[in-house]
Amino acid sequence: GTANQQVLRLSGPMVGASPFSEEVLEYSVAEFPFERHVRLAFFGEEGASRAPPLDQLHLMSETKQRSRRSQVMARPSMVTGLIDHPGFVETYHKFIRDVVRPHLEEDYVVFEHSPNLRVHAAGGRSITGPHRDLDHQHSPYEVNFWLPLVQTRASASMWAESAPGKGDFHPFEVDYGQVMRFYGNQCMHYTLDNETDTTRVSLDFRVVRFRDFWCSGIPRPGQEAGERWTMYSYYDVMGPNGPVLKGAWDALASLLQVPENASQSSFSGPLGNMQRDLGASRRERSSSCEHQQRCVKEHGDRRTARKKCPRCGWIANRCKLSLELVYTTAEGEKTPWVAENPDTSHPWGLGCLVCHDARRNGLLNHIPDMGFSDFSFGANTPGLLVGPLVRHGNHGLRQLGSNYKDAFIAVDDAHAVAVGALSGKPESASPRCMPPVRGAVELQ
Repeated sequence: GTANQQVLRLSGPMVGASPFSEEVLEYSVAEFPFERHVRLAFFGEEGASRAPPLDQLHLMSETKQRSRRSQVMARPSMVTGLIDHPGFVETYHKFIRDVVRPHLEEDYVVFEHSPNLRVHAAGGRSITGPHRDLDHQHSPYEVNFWLPLVQTRASASMWAESAPGKGDFHPFEVDYGQVMRFYGNQCMHYTLDNETDTTRVSLDFRVVRFRDFWCSGIPRPGQEAGERWTMYSYYDVMGPNGPVLKGAWDALASLLQVPENASQSSFSGPLGNMQRDLGASRRERSSSCEHQQRCVKEHGDRRTARKKCPRCGWIANRCKLSLELVYTTAEGEKTPWVAENPDTSHPWGLGCLVCHDARRNGLLNHIPDMGFSDFSFGANTPGLLVGPLVRHGNHGLRQLGSNYKDAFIAVDDAHAVAVGALSGKPESASPRCMPPVRGAVELQ
């Protein structure tokens, strides 16, 4: 295949496969009046009639606005009592049972007990930076549902890529009465400063199909051992007749279809597809979480680990770097070229998806066998070296021919040739055509 196809296959093993993809669903606001229940929870029966529409919450007096914003930005069960509001919880449970469960074609689903309520005031700063839920140790089998209570557009919305690693960031342009399903576990998503004149109010929650539970990594009741994402605390279970109580778990668990010789670490879903595609047969390298825990123990704290360990430095900064270190595809899309070695049976390292694929497609005379082409860059460096990454992608200002007093830095011809071959435009090898990094990359 082409280099572009290789990038998609390596970085998005479930691209286009429902439900690990992006899709807008419709529902009846008369049958599921989320907006009304949120207004009642915010302002009470009497205050709800006098309060402005949710998308105009920023018009409240400054004192009230600060108070409300600080309240509703927290988890609803902690501050607003939303999950304890009788009308709301009934509507939420009915929505999971009658909309989400049939959509996922499941008799039973595991769902987030308390949906997250987000308020992004007009003129407000971004409320979440670029991240993937996987970065916070969420199960890769979670599917995200994003349900706005107002019309969402431009910077008054969530921004995400449509597939893992694709980099085609766009706002969720959906209305009240629609819900966006997306794969937030491995698709990077974030918010911008809200430069519109409307406030965004939305709910979001995560769901796991019951068929995927056995390999999801979510501990069964009684096996939590200090885990954060646990059953009947963070998650509940919904069936065709309503919520399944904890006392009925054993009977329900007997329905799990566990393949012979399977374990919770032998993924057969999105991560397993990547492993099979790459023919991984050796011992898997440690997960990011395991590696961080080991490094923190060795170095004493996270900050020192990030400074001295290249992998920990990458984990802490990969969202930012994936937005900066990009190339332009033939379709004009900005796509990250930097990635971890996708073959988890090999040692950790960073590499260039474009140069790797160019060598596989016969450009051996132009693309040398180097760390970037075989995903071994940074494996043995003293911390994460960003300078070589910037220069390899020809993002440096001096490579772009800016009027620097210091010496001009040579263009990485191999990367330029690979990008030119990929885009079908050899002239793109010119350094002036490469996208510059937007200022210095400040590592965490």
